[in-house]
Amino acid sequence: KKVTDESWEDLITVFSNRARNEIKWMPVQRRHFLQRAKRWTGEMVLQDREPSQNTVRRLLLACASLGDVSGAEWWMRWLLKTGRPAGRLEFNAVIDTYGEEGLPRGARGWMERMEKAGLAPDARSYAAVIKSWEKVGNRKRMLEALRQMRDAESRGQLGKPLDPRDAASPYLAAARSYVDVADAPRAIAILKHLQAQGIPLSHEAHLLRLEAHLRTPGPRQSMKEIEHAFRDVIHHGPRGKDNKRMPVLNFELYQMCENTIGRSRFVDILEELGVEKQDVTASPRGESDMKDWDHAVLMRAIWSKETGRRVLMRKNEDAQWFETKLQGRQGAVMGEIETGYRMPLEDGSLPEWMTLTMPETYGY
Repeated sequence: KKVTDESWEDLITVFSNRARNEIKWMPVQRRHFLQRAKRWTGEMVLQDREPSQNTVRRLLLACASLGDVSGAEWWMRWLLKTGRPAGRLEFNAVIDTYGEEGLPRGARGWMERMEKAGLAPDARSYAAVIKSWEKVGNRKRMLEALRQMRDAESRGQLGKPLDPRDAASPYLAAARSYVDVADAPRAIAILKHLQAQGIPLSHEAHLLRLEAHLRTPGPRQSMKEIEHAFRDVIHHGPRGKDNKRMPVLNFELYQMCENTIGRSRFVDILEELGVEKQDVTASPRGESDMKDWDHAVLMRAIWSKETGRRVLMRKNEDAQWFETKLQGRQGAVMGEIETGYRMPLEDGSLPEWMTLTMPETYGY
């Protein structure tokens, strides 16, 4: 039975969406799902099928969520090579990939390509550049990028965001750098600025506020502010089908809330809000094996001879995968021997042993 393009894309959608879900799946699982999504989309291309624009968009967004520069670059170049439309969402996804990976030069380079394509960078574009500088710990350049965005906005050169809430993303990326070092006053000051400007806030802003208060050292912690922030996170959390609440806290943040507030008081707050644990968080599958995985990765890094230079100079893994697949699908070629070239049989065909192909796995 022939598999339809819709069935292929349904499969890719499942893996792409799982790769973006930070609540239900651990990073190692999400990277595996992303690889499966990329490989099945690649199989579509190898079989002369055309992935839809939405399928490629989901794939690019999944790459952005995990900082998969190789995948984002290859599929963006494929879009441009095949004459597909590459709009604001596609360019921002690639820029965000570099931001997530902490590569500011790459993020800036794709933002320049976005401008050459006739698209003015928007708040989300600058947010990715800000995030990239935050990832490498250069707060000075991070704040410079934020100032450049505000200058572009004052000149009327800032692109219109696809979502009104994206206007807050550069400030949230800057606030993240202060949250990570438990500098709650500065992080809260940025969030209050957004509130004063009337910029719509996503649940990410409320999560940052909660995390900022939780990471504040004990003597300076305000239990009242933590409880208030937790209530706002639950109240403004995303909802799915039938207006059903979706988990909004990862398991680590959930445990921080429970330990800081106290189990008894924490349970009381959940009852007051009319929610249960499964409405707030989701325990990642395979969580019990996570410590063993982290230990194995650490030991491999210690014993490995690889340096950080390899990360910066690595080749595009997706391009190599396509090249390997294409080589494996080529027909048998007459080999050269000492006495000249192998000769075909009388009927012009090759010997049977030369026509046997290697077993091929799909989606890997």
